[in-house]
Amino acid sequence: MQSAKIVYMLIGLFMLLPWTAYNVKVLLGILKRKKSDKSLIVRRIALFAGVAALMAGLVVYHYNFTIGYQAPLVAERAGVLFQQHLSGELDLDEYKAKMHALGIAATDLTVDPGTAATEAGQERYSLKLSERTYTNEDDSVTLYFLHENESASYYSYVRMIKSGNKWLVTEHKVLTSEQVEGLPKLRYFTIIE
Repeated sequence: MQSAKIVYMLIGLFMLLPWTAYNVKVLLGILKRKKSDKSLIVRRIALFAGVAALMAGLVVYHYNFTIGYQAPLVAERAGVLFQQHLSGELDLDEYKAKMHALGIAATDLTVDPGTAATEAGQERYSLKLSERTYTNEDDSVTLYFLHENESASYYSYVRMIKSGNKWLVTEHKVLTSEQVEGLPKLRYFTIIE
């Protein structure tokens, strides 16, 4: 998700920079005139501010759309919150409340930290997201997480459904070792945290 923020900040910069340069050039041209009209300067500044605000608003809107529309970005936000829940920073109710506040949780969200996470205690784990999205028969998707530190590791998964133009998390559970053995090979992971 950090990459998405950087990309959209660059998009915003590349949209606003030419608009700003053009308006500075026009304003300097107006000011160089011997008889510059103050109302023309005010209108130009108002036009610049209005269009710049519109551009910024469009970039923010598209960013918010993208982080809800791309399943890995939704999973990443859910995974970070789940990691905070597993480490004891958030209790279950706080975790669910934050998920709902972000608009990424279905109303019937199911959470199971499992015994592996409970046995791990409140140690800090690195969080890695599978690069592949697995489509299920019911048109939901599943992404897997690898929680890992020097002494132990375990897997969890997040199942999501499409609701309108965004993904909602319906289930986030830690996998048992038997469940992990039955999975397809999970080789490629992107480090989140």
